[in-house]
Amino acid sequence: MAYFGTRSIVNLMTIFLFALASYQIGLSSHCASSSLNYSSTHHIDDNDEVKISSQQQKSIATSRASVQESQPTCGVLLFYHIPSTGGSTINTWLGKYTPEKFGNSTYYTYWMPDFRKQKGWHDRHDKSEQRFISGMDRKVIPELQPYEWRISHAHINSLHLNTSEDVLYRWRSSIESQGCRLFNTIVFRDPLSHTLSLYKAADRKNSTQSEWAKHLHSATDRGMWSTQLDFFLYNRGRRNPYNLPKEEKVKRAMELLERHFDLVVVSNHEYYMKRVLEVTGWNYQKMRSRNVYHIENVFSKREVEDLMKSIRENGDVDFIDAVKMKFEGYLSQYGV
Repeated sequence: MAYFGTRSIVNLMTIFLFALASYQIGLSSHCASSSLNYSSTHHIDDNDEVKISSQQQKSIATSRASVQESQPTCGVLLFYHIPSTGGSTINTWLGKYTPEKFGNSTYYTYWMPDFRKQKGWHDRHDKSEQRFISGMDRKVIPELQPYEWRISHAHINSLHLNTSEDVLYRWRSSIESQGCRLFNTIVFRDPLSHTLSLYKAADRKNSTQSEWAKHLHSATDRGMWSTQLDFFLYNRGRRNPYNLPKEEKVKRAMELLERHFDLVVVSNHEYYMKRVLEVTGWNYQKMRSRNVYHIENVFSKREVEDLMKSIRENGDVDFIDAVKMKFEGYLSQYGV
């Protein structure tokens, strides 16, 4: 059996997804391969560093001055961290602004994994969310000072957005009543790339490749991991508890994004950095890759096709397309 080695998700999709309309794909000269090696290294290139040129830094300073003339100069930056989207890189970068010489920002997080290899499953997602919300209410939201920014990191079992929308409304109201700003941020990535990348967690969850995606054959099984759409809506709580069709899930997720999120990007860490610096007034600090997984995982052509079919039926392909069209102008050149 022939094998094809690649570290690029673009090549992966080139080989197996042919003319997928949702993404721009070309044919590869290696398309006779029946299996592939996939490295789930997330997509920060250029020597594992997001770089902004000196000219871009000057542009940020100009934009920052314009932003700060018309918007509050204090606030809370909340980063809703979906696993395997390069979020550890962003979270580490945000932490650079806690020392006084860089930003003197306070940093808050509380999250809880739902599985430990030695202890198995534990279902305390509701208690974890309660602790995160309580910490926000006590430590992050009150008594913001002029020119003060506080950072909050929401991750596994921190916040279940589908059922906790009222909390986002309440936090924004409280912060704005202080003359400050709530700046909610999130990063997504290509849905197939995300799904393949998550397989790196299979061993620590005592799973196998054949079992890894079985839950996607059901509309409601929670499984050992969540797609981006499911994590955004339900985090690691009950998946699709009302058994909604994928169209309703996508519609609900887009409602939440449009109502509550101020910065939404797909894979573009450079733009995320640029926009955060403009809004907060922080000085530029390098963003270096973190939590990079270099071991290659091997998937057959059939397995990749089945995964793509499953995440399409779950709504993730439509969701990421909708995100790109709404927030990044995807296909706008065609009048879409």
